[in-house]
Amino acid sequence: MAVLIVKKNNQIIKEFQITKPRVVIGRGVGADVEISDKLSSRNHCEIQKQGEHFIINDLKSADGTFLNNNKITSAFLKNNDEITIGQTILLFEHTPQVTYASGDIVRKINEIPLEYRLNIKEMQKAGESLAAAPFSLRLEESKDSKKFFILYQLGKAVTSATTLEEVLDITMYSIFDFIKADRGIIMLIDKKTGSLVPQLSRDRVQGNLKEHLKVSQTIVNKVVQDKVSIITTDAMADERFSAGMSIVQQHIRSALCVPLWEKQDVLGVIYIDNLLQSHCFTSDDIDLLGAFANQVAIRIKQDELFNELNKEALLRGNLERFHSPDVVEMIVSRGGVDFVVDERDITVLFADIQNFTTLSEKNSPSRIAQMLNEFFENSTQIIFEHKGSVNKYIGDEIMAIFGAPFDQPEHAINATRCAMKIIQSVISQKGDDILRYNVRIGVNSGMVVAGNIGSKKRIEYTVLGDTVNIASRISKFGETNQIVIGEQTYQSIKPYGIPVKDLGLIQLKGKEKEIKVYQVIV
Repeated sequence: MAVLIVKKNNQIIKEFQITKPRVVIGRGVGADVEISDKLSSRNHCEIQKQGEHFIINDLKSADGTFLNNNKITSAFLKNNDEITIGQTILLFEHTPQVTYASGDIVRKINEIPLEYRLNIKEMQKAGESLAAAPFSLRLEESKDSKKFFILYQLGKAVTSATTLEEVLDITMYSIFDFIKADRGIIMLIDKKTGSLVPQLSRDRVQGNLKEHLKVSQTIVNKVVQDKVSIITTDAMADERFSAGMSIVQQHIRSALCVPLWEKQDVLGVIYIDNLLQSHCFTSDDIDLLGAFANQVAIRIKQDELFNELNKEALLRGNLERFHSPDVVEMIVSRGGVDFVVDERDITVLFADIQNFTTLSEKNSPSRIAQMLNEFFENSTQIIFEHKGSVNKYIGDEIMAIFGAPFDQPEHAINATRCAMKIIQSVISQKGDDILRYNVRIGVNSGMVVAGNIGSKKRIEYTVLGDTVNIASRISKFGETNQIVIGEQTYQSIKPYGIPVKDLGLIQLKGKEKEIKVYQVIV
C-alpha cells in the first residue's frame, strides 16, 4: 500500500492513498492531490506506478519538484521519501504487499486476544486484578487454557524483572490474585548455613509485612527435605502436624506449601495459609502454586549462572594480566583458588632497564612511557610462553615467578630460557618508533614463602624470602644485556647444556657471606 501524507508547517493536512496507476499533484482543481501552495503549478508533478515500483515525474513546473531536497525531473520513490513543492512536503510511504500461501494462518498484532497483551507489572501498579480481567469466551471455557495464560503472564513478568525483589513481589501479587490465601511468605535456602531465610511476607489486607510470618517449621521442613508439596485441609485437626505449635497458636485452618524447585534442586519454599477457612486449597491450587515456584526457581538459577559467568569473566580478566594461559585455565577450572601461605621451591626472575634514570632525563615522559609499555608487553608475553607468572611491575622492573602458584618441576630451566629470550628480543630491537633500551636480568632458585599476603582491603599473591632478595640484587650486578644466575639455578640447568660463565663469588649488600654466581651466555 502506498500513501502520500501532505504536511505544511510540520502539520499533517491530509493523507492520500495511491490506488490509481497515475496520480497528479498540483494546485489545479482537476489534480488528484490538491495542494494550496503559491509555488505549486496547476499540474505540478505526477506519480506513476510501474509494477511494484513508483516513479515521480516533474510536469514542467515553474519552480521545480524536489525529492529529499534534490531537484529532480524523474526518479524512483522509496519508502519515507520526502517530496517538496514550495512550502509543502509530501511524505511517501510504501509498504510492499506480502503474499501468503493458502495454508498460512496470519494474525496481526492488534488481532491477538486482549488478555495476552495485558501486563502484570502495569496492572499491579494500577491496583488492578489480572484474575478479574476480561477474557475471550474460548479461554474462559478451557481450564487448561486459563492456566496456560496465567503462567504465560507470570513467566513474561518474571523474565523481564530486573531484581530478585521484583520477581518475588510479582509472584506474591499473582498468588493473591489467583489463590484464596490470607497470608504468604517466600523463603530461600542460605547456601552457607542450609537454613531457610524469609525474603517477603505479605498479608492480603495489610500488604507487605515488616515482620516476617512465623510459619510452621514442621510443614516447611517436610517440603524441603522430602521435596514435596503439601496441602493441609484442616491444620488444627491434622495429626501429622500435632507437634507444630505455631499452627495452633496462629489458628491456621488451611495451609499450602510448595518447594521452589528447578530440576532436582530445592532453592526454598512458598508458603500460604488461610486463617478462617478449612479445606480452602485445592489440587488446582497446588498445581498452580508449584508452577509459580518453578518459574521463580528458574529465574533464580539464571541469575546465579549469570553472576557466575560475570565472576569468571572478571577473575579471568584479572588473572590474564599476570599468569600464563595454562595457569589461568587451571585457576578458573578450580573456581578461583584461595592460595594459602606455604613454602615452595621456585625460581624468581627480575629484569630491569639499564640506566633508566639517565634515559628519563634525556627523553620526554611520553617516550619513556612508550618504552616501558613496549618492555613490559614484550617481557610479559615471553614470561607467559615459558609458563611463568608476572608477580609485579616495579618502576622500570618486572618480577616473574616460575613454579608458583602451581608446582612446576622445570621452573629453573623455564626461567633461564625466558631470560635468554628477553635478552634476544632486546638486542634485536629495530626502528626508531620506540626508544631503544638495554636490560639486566637476575635469576635465582630456592625456597620461598608463597601465598595470598596483604591486608583485608588489599591482598595479592606474592613470594617472600632470601631467594627473592638475591634474585633482585644479582639483577643489578650484571652488565648490559647480561643474565646473572644463582648457584641453585646453575645446578638445575646443568643437564640442559646451556653455556655459562663462572663469575666467582660476589658480595651482595646486606649479606654476610659471599655467594657464587654465573653468567648465562646468550
